[in-house]
Parts: sequence; C-alpha cells; structure tokens
Amino acid sequence: LIVGIEVVLADGRIARAGGRVVKNVAGYDLSRLFCGSFGSLGVITSATFKLAPIAAASCTVVGRFNRIGDALAAARSLAIAPLTPSAFELQVPGPALLVRFETTDNAARQMSQAAAAHLTSAGAVTSLLTGDDEVRLWDAHDRLVWRLPASVVKISVLPTDLPSICDLLASTGVEWTAVGRVALGVLLVRLQGEQEKIVAAITGL
Repeated sequence: LIVGIEVVLADGRIARAGGRVVKNVAGYDLSRLFCGSFGSLGVITSATFKLAPIAAASCTVVGRFNRIGDALAAARSLAIAPLTPSAFELQVPGPALLVRFETTDNAARQMSQAAAAHLTSAGAVTSLLTGDDEVRLWDAHDRLVWRLPASVVKISVLPTDLPSICDLLASTGVEWTAVGRVALGVLLVRLQGEQEKIVAAITGL
C-alpha cells in the first residue's frame, strides 16, 4: 500500500521514489525496496500510502489440527475455494490456520461459515471470532515470532514445498515457531536453542 517515499541516503543525498497517487508510480519499485531493507539502504523520512476504509465487519475462522500435514493439506484446498479472505495464516505450534474475512456483515458471515465447514470436514476443530476476541487473537499471532530474542528467518517457497520445510524444521532438534502466509508459501520462523544446531538448521534450509 506504499506508493511514494523520501529517503536520506548514506552520503546525505535525498532521494524520492513513487508519487502521491497510484497512477504516478512507474519504473522500479524503490519504495518497497527501501521498506524491505529495514534501514540498511537509507533512512525513510517521508512516506505516502494508499488508504482504504475499515471494513464494515470482520470475522476470523480458527482451525486447529493435530498434525501440520493435515493443516497444510486443508490450506491448499481452501486456497482454491471461491472465498476472498483478507488474511490466511499458518501458526505453529498448534498447528492452526487463521482465516480472516473483512467485508460487509452478510458476506463476512457467509464466507466464514463456509470456511469453517471446509476446515471441519478436513478434521479441524474450528471456532469463529469477532470483536475484541478477534483483535486479541491477531495481536498474539503478530507477537508469536518476535516475543523473545531468537534467530528469525524468512522462508519463501512454493506452497506445495511447505510440508518438506516443516519436516526439515522438525528434524533439526531446535525449538521453532512459525507464522506465515500459507497460501503463498511465505513463513517467518523463530529458531531457539543451541547455536550450532541453529546454524545447521539454517544451512539445511
């Protein structure tokens, strides 16, 4: 949603990328490059975003599974269902799938019920959260990887490769926690344990 930035570079020069409206954004996507560099390429001093109104209603379906493989299989089938979630996340430990719908009240209710039925048929224990319970769920989800000092790695693979990635992580002997966009194959993984095992785990990945 970022469309323009102003950045101070290491030599003191000021650089600008993008613009104030979407139609003016052309060429290289330097805005996202600088955001993704976490300050290593320059200091962002100004940013312009595209905004959207807060949805009229929001509902999150939580599906809890006994095995990661079952959760990933359910995620693959749900990803091709005629639903439009605003967030579709994997959470380990659990394992759990979090599917959020932000739209009109009627549409959010219908799609969340359909997603819950889909996950239940795949063997999950499901629950539907709204209001403060939903806010607390996503706050806790966002903090899961970052709550304690640890090594955090970002993994981007094909969604079909996630089972082998999880199997590899389980075999490393280190404590690991993962959250991520299961339909896209993007995970943030928190590794904690002996330094040698963490290095071996990252090398294996």
